[in-house]
Amino acid sequence: MSFTKKISILILFAFLINACASYKPQYLDLADQENVFPDKAVDRVFYLVGDAGLSPMHGMSQGLTAFRDYISDKNTEGDYTLFLGDNIYPAGLPEPNHRYRTAAENMLNAQVKAVADFKGQSIFIPGNHEWYAGGGVTGVRREEQYIKKAL
Repeated sequence: MSFTKKISILILFAFLINACASYKPQYLDLADQENVFPDKAVDRVFYLVGDAGLSPMHGMSQGLTAFRDYISDKNTEGDYTLFLGDNIYPAGLPEPNHRYRTAAENMLNAQVKAVADFKGQSIFIPGNHEWYAGGGVTGVRREEQYIKKAL
């Protein structure tokens, strides 16, 4: 490539880089923006609760208490609460005669208490901590039976 072409490309490149530069901050002026939401009623509400599996004995965690208080004055008919896993720390629901069974049941009972007045459907999804107890599927099934009975 000739010396003239190299210089021309270099000057063009420098010009383009300089053209993109600005010495003044560039912000979007939110005053000019208008939020437009559809004029439709909400059909279903989904409450997502994750990592709720650690509550004090015979009580509820601050998060579950806040959730229960939040939904207490709402019409929740037709809505859903999804518990997104890790419902029991540290290792799911052990067998009935296990020494940690009472503590594990307490953690599930706290979540069930949080949705006691909920008029919609509550769904518990197992997380990795549920798989730790009872060899995976067995521990998850044990928790499933307990929750069905509790709800």
